[in-house]
Amino acid sequence: MLLATQGVEDLAIVTSERKFSYSVVHEVCDGIEKLLDAQHVSSGIVVLSGPRSPEYVMSLISTRRSQRTFFPAPYPTPEAWVEAMAGAAPIDLALVDLSRFGERWLRHWEPIASLNEVNECLSGQWTVLRPKLIPQRERTADKNPELAYVICTSGSTGTPKVVEVGSSAFDKKISSLLAQWPSPQGKVWLNWHHYSFDVALWEVFGCFESGGTLAICDDVTVLSDELPEFIENVEPNYVCLTPTAWRALKSCHACWNSVERLILAGESVHAQEVLEWVRGLGCSSSSMSIWNAYGPTEAIIYATSARIWPEGDVTLNGPNIGWPLPGVQVRVNTTEVTDKQGTLILGGHEIAERYGEWLFPLSVGDRQRFFSEHGVRLFETGDVVRKLRDMSLVFLGRRDRQVKLEGVRIELDAIEAIACRNETVLGAHATVAQETGGRKGIVLAIVCRQENEDRNRELAIDVRNTLQHTFPSPFLPVIIEVLPELTLRPSGKLDTSAARRRFESKGWIPS
Repeated sequence: MLLATQGVEDLAIVTSERKFSYSVVHEVCDGIEKLLDAQHVSSGIVVLSGPRSPEYVMSLISTRRSQRTFFPAPYPTPEAWVEAMAGAAPIDLALVDLSRFGERWLRHWEPIASLNEVNECLSGQWTVLRPKLIPQRERTADKNPELAYVICTSGSTGTPKVVEVGSSAFDKKISSLLAQWPSPQGKVWLNWHHYSFDVALWEVFGCFESGGTLAICDDVTVLSDELPEFIENVEPNYVCLTPTAWRALKSCHACWNSVERLILAGESVHAQEVLEWVRGLGCSSSSMSIWNAYGPTEAIIYATSARIWPEGDVTLNGPNIGWPLPGVQVRVNTTEVTDKQGTLILGGHEIAERYGEWLFPLSVGDRQRFFSEHGVRLFETGDVVRKLRDMSLVFLGRRDRQVKLEGVRIELDAIEAIACRNETVLGAHATVAQETGGRKGIVLAIVCRQENEDRNRELAIDVRNTLQHTFPSPFLPVIIEVLPELTLRPSGKLDTSAARRRFESKGWIPS
């Protein structure tokens, strides 16, 4: 998968402060490839860690173009991950921006080259690192040159699951998505998501495969009041957002003047909510198409989609996720509940290979979620859906306690398990809550029988530090409350009413 052939001065990347032509991007990518080649590794995994930036995007392209496997780590990368990756046999190198959080990397990795050597237009402290443990470990085991990338999702035991995505499956997925949603050259794609969320890979590779311009919402812009102005200035044509991000931007009517296609995914959304908004914008059927898409990480970006606007494709009954995209098979395991709803199973050649076990341990149940029948690779999602008469699917929820925030899969059980590793914590309860202003986040109640305000404050800090060491930032609770006890109801279920009252007093309403 290469950069599309474009005029050398056509705009490839734009941020709030910088612009890069296709000729410069080609030059930088060539330089990064040579820098990687000089390290004499060819088939191992290259970890990428840093904020949304042109440097990250060009590192993605270079790694993929040189047929290496890239690993887009969450940013900031938890120190437990940094240490584990340094000891993982398939990982050879890391390309990391050391501007922030560099100290945690340099404890386990050593710098061997700087991206600033490639081109003076690059900024930050992007550095090529290699693990300090190289002499002590076998570097050939578990390497798979047929992988395009590996990416992490959450696990219920407190350790992530590593999803391995094959090169053929990834290339086919990008091609099939471009066939589903054609993109003429010169269109502007908004890069909203961080690259550890696979929708961002569609933003990047879909854009450059079709010869578009990538408008990067860098971290500084996203967190500032200048975001609406940036979007208005770059005039994006294609936008992919989580429903939470869309709700934050939907009141800025000027942000949508140039948008031709909006894809919502990563969280549940009702078509009726979208229709009420789009009618308020005064959009005609020719100005914008809006889609609700669905796809777990294991199914590579998107697996199903439904057009919400212009109207006509889907029923308004619940969060309809539509029909399978080309290259994807769907099956509803209806034996579990009724003949119309059950667990969703996805299959086909555009499904991930498996979970890798070379970085974090896997449970037996997770190993069994990938399986094959009649030569077709299948994945059991854990999502419960209802099949309608028109064969479209309505998302009903999860079989377990997994939730999604900003498109990131979060296992509430994992947060509780890590919190309980503190010897003074007797129990924990995590849930999703919504602030009165509309923001969603994780809230955590922990049980400690020592009713001492100072000790409780210290305990909350200790638990937060442990979680921060283990998890990416979306997992970190916005509130940690210490309670004397959590009692059981007569049914045997946990009585969380005391925790709920405490959260509500702080302005957070649990789901």
